[in-house]
Amino acid sequence: MTKLTDPEKLEIVKLLASYCSPAEVVVAMREQHGVEVDRFQVRAYDPTKARYEAGDKWRAIFDAERSKYLRDIDGIPIANKAFRLNELQKNYFRAQR
Repeated sequence: MTKLTDPEKLEIVKLLASYCSPAEVVVAMREQHGVEVDRFQVRAYDPTKARYEAGDKWRAIFDAERSKYLRDIDGIPIANKAFRLNELQKNYFRAQR
């Protein structure tokens, strides 16, 4: 099992809180931090799983990040009705040509 620093653990918790799968977290950690972790190690930081082992500190961070993720739809363009309508309009014009 890889020894993780607190910033690496925080990144894992944030990714899990934003509904990334353990496999996606493994890839992200490899690509962004050069750290090799396995899915089982990642699952230990997910308090929604039965095998959660990270403790209260990381659970509180997970809960805060999950709440923030669920509330913050302004940063997602497709969540905006005007954006969706504009994209549909562009596709309509493309299809007409």
